[in-house]
Amino acid sequence: MKKYLILLAAVIMALTACEGPMGPPGPVGPQGPPGNGGSGENVRWKVFEYTVLERDWQLVGGKDALNSHYIFEFKENLLTKEMTEGAIIGYRILTLDNGSKVYTPMPYNLPRGERSGNRENLWNEVYTFDLQAGSIAFYAYYSDFKTGNRPPTCSFRIVILY
Repeated sequence: MKKYLILLAAVIMALTACEGPMGPPGPVGPQGPPGNGGSGENVRWKVFEYTVLERDWQLVGGKDALNSHYIFEFKENLLTKEMTEGAIIGYRILTLDNGSKVYTPMPYNLPRGERSGNRENLWNEVYTFDLQAGSIAFYAYYSDFKTGNRPPTCSFRIVILY
């Protein structure tokens, strides 16, 4: 009886062992990976990168006034109506002290503050964007409409799948 149990245990271990190198990935058709529900058409993509210089941000409304914010619009002839109907992801590009780049999804919310005597002034900067065929606009919003603070030079990346 012991022999049968040992043989059964050896067979079970041999059948359930998962050792060895991983095989290559399966085929990817024109609609993407299997099971994605694609239409069978090729997916195209485009990446745009922009930099808005500090001096180029345009104030909408009065300084520190109700509903004020900053905007800068780029004319972009490569941006088609077909692209605007695709999947669009925007990033604020930050450069770290060591020079490496970090891509942070938008809307990007940045808590800020300064000390004035014994008082702390706190606010948030929020960066976002919108686009249409032929143009893309970037926005900088400030909590409490603290638009006396001008946005710094900012870099952005827009990725479009269409």
